[in-house]
Amino acid sequence: MVSNLEKMANKLSIRLIPEVHRLDGATTMAAHEFLTTLGKPALLISHFEPGTVTFGKGVSFDSLPEVCRNGNIPFVRRETGGEILYHDPRDITYGFAAVPESSKIDVTRAMLLVMSWLMDGLDSLGMRTLTNLDGSIFVKEANGYRKIGGNAVKKDVNKPYLIHGSIFYDYPDFPLLEKVYGARTEELRKVITCMREQRDVPIGAAYAAIRYGFSEGGRKLVEEPFSEQEWSEIRELASKYQSITHAKGRGKHGKVCATTWTNERERRRFMPPQLDGRTIYD
Repeated sequence: MVSNLEKMANKLSIRLIPEVHRLDGATTMAAHEFLTTLGKPALLISHFEPGTVTFGKGVSFDSLPEVCRNGNIPFVRRETGGEILYHDPRDITYGFAAVPESSKIDVTRAMLLVMSWLMDGLDSLGMRTLTNLDGSIFVKEANGYRKIGGNAVKKDVNKPYLIHGSIFYDYPDFPLLEKVYGARTEELRKVITCMREQRDVPIGAAYAAIRYGFSEGGRKLVEEPFSEQEWSEIRELASKYQSITHAKGRGKHGKVCATTWTNERERRRFMPPQLDGRTIYD
């Protein structure tokens, strides 16, 4: 099954929020949700400020690491799926709102399609990226693969949906990651990389590469900043994400920083042609 987004991909006109904002966790999630109310494709690139842990809507509050629950690191629940991830202020975060779809399969395929655009952007800098078909983007190296970014999607049927994620731009604060992920630095270095480790590019070039990925192939980016009225609506939405009731919610036990997905054969059913030959399973 081909998604509507895939059919329209090379004809899309995407509203680009031109400024790269630094937003706290609640405002980031609110801005991403607001994109879905615009009625047309839209892209926001930003950074979390301060560094924040996000966790998927299906993950229980009790799964958060102690450094979050004791108040040392801010946290916010996403409206999308996925596991527990720390967002460094230097990570490049994006939110992309897309057209409504009619089935879960379409939405999953659309997420993989958008991931291919991100991979095109990273590859334009001379990297060799692949995916595990479950939201993670890896860089292929001589000794295997290391994760350079992750993505998640909101799968509400027949509603505008959200695809968002982060690309690791700079070297992370490994002592802090040890506290979040409960793993030693030497183990984390084996599974995590960043753009500057792969290609020491300035941050402006990194933004440009991501925008290139979203515009390559005929898609058009039209710059249009958020208006004051739109910012007012985003701030109002942010109050929901600041609520401890929203953070606690309900959910199952979650893991941190997932980097693999076991049911590769099933997920391949949803793979768009753009990812053919671009997975860690090929």
